[in-house]
Amino acid sequence: MTKQLNKKGTSLVELIAVIVIMGIIAGIAVPVTIAVINRQKKNAAAKSAEAVVSTIKQLTNELVAQASTNIVITLTYATEGNTPSAVSVKVDGTEKATATLYAPSEFTVENLKATGSIQSTYTVSGATYAFVTPDAGTQLAVSGYYITVDATGSASAGAQVSA
Repeated sequence: MTKQLNKKGTSLVELIAVIVIMGIIAGIAVPVTIAVINRQKKNAAAKSAEAVVSTIKQLTNELVAQASTNIVITLTYATEGNTPSAVSVKVDGTEKATATLYAPSEFTVENLKATGSIQSTYTVSGATYAFVTPDAGTQLAVSGYYITVDATGSASAGAQVSA
């Protein structure tokens, strides 16, 4: 007479095999997911900086009729916030009354966390922009990434700001 074994449930070996397989999958998936999240944060920072550049260009377009040589706009973000703490707008070297003419709230970009400065110089004769950081050692940082803006106004995120 043969005994039949009653097989119900899983053995310890099967359970360990499943845990090992799940560990391998997690070991592959987690770093990939983290890399995707960081890349998206970097891209979002660049898009936020492009919104700042777009706002500067919009104001420049409003001032073109008043200028014969150039328009220089300087924005300074002293603390992490979406509104510049100091705004300088010069048309042909003459400072505009920024408090009454162009309030800092006009440069507000929703959900922007920025520090540093950015300066735009628009040359009327060539219809060209130049974007720089006006103070040595002061870089524009948006959402934790240093931002570079090229002459066309395209922003790219660089290295992450160290804490």
